[in-house]
Amino acid sequence: MPHTLSATRLSLLLACLLVLAACAPRTLVPGPGDQAEAQSLWQSYLARSEQPSPFRLSLSLRMGKKGESRRVTALLWGNDTQSLRLDVQAGVGTTLAKISQKPSDFLLVAPVDGKAYWHHGTARPRLKLGVPLPLSLPDLANLLTGEEKAVFGTSYLRLEKSQEGLGFVLDDPLEGLLSLDNEGRVQRFDQRPLKHGQGWKIDFVRDADGNLSKLDLGNHRGERLLLLVKNREKPQAFGSAQLSLEAPPGYPLLPLAQYADH
Repeated sequence: MPHTLSATRLSLLLACLLVLAACAPRTLVPGPGDQAEAQSLWQSYLARSEQPSPFRLSLSLRMGKKGESRRVTALLWGNDTQSLRLDVQAGVGTTLAKISQKPSDFLLVAPVDGKAYWHHGTARPRLKLGVPLPLSLPDLANLLTGEEKAVFGTSYLRLEKSQEGLGFVLDDPLEGLLSLDNEGRVQRFDQRPLKHGQGWKIDFVRDADGNLSKLDLGNHRGERLLLLVKNREKPQAFGSAQLSLEAPPGYPLLPLAQYADH
């Protein structure tokens, strides 16, 4: 005769399944105390604002997949985070790229290729520093100079609670989960794209003065960018010549839209 479960054994099995389901991980709903804490943190985040002022940052970047990464250095400068210059070098005297970002114009000069790429419009190209990042150059400058809400926005949809604490669910301009430290500074961002795959995870490390000293970006494909701030300067205002960039004679000027996703 075929083996059958008795009614008692079947009841016990169903009870065990119900217990296991009850013990499964759940998304906890933030309570009133969490809401009050979140509002306090969010107000600190909103109040944190750096006045635009001239800056120059020396950076070290390691990028690529594990076992395939390479290191470059960079110099980023500007009077604010809208008109910027960035030079990227692979070594002393070896310039990989020179970039100029203005409110509606973008120019990339690549000496190693003898080419230049341009873009015009309010949509800003996203950076591809060895890996395709979810950030534009102004985004990166805003994060490095403390103007975080210019990147992550000023409102959130709802709270999510986990073992790590409270997170703020965002959908504009970036979709994801934002975590703040006790001072209202961004601690971590988990990107959640609407349609394709998984997004980037960005961890923020700060020095004793609260300035950002390291950005650690990684995604599900194993791509990573580790950015270290080696030196911060607050120079006098840069003149137009120090912020300008032109394609050298003989360089073809190519539309960036044909060669890069932005």
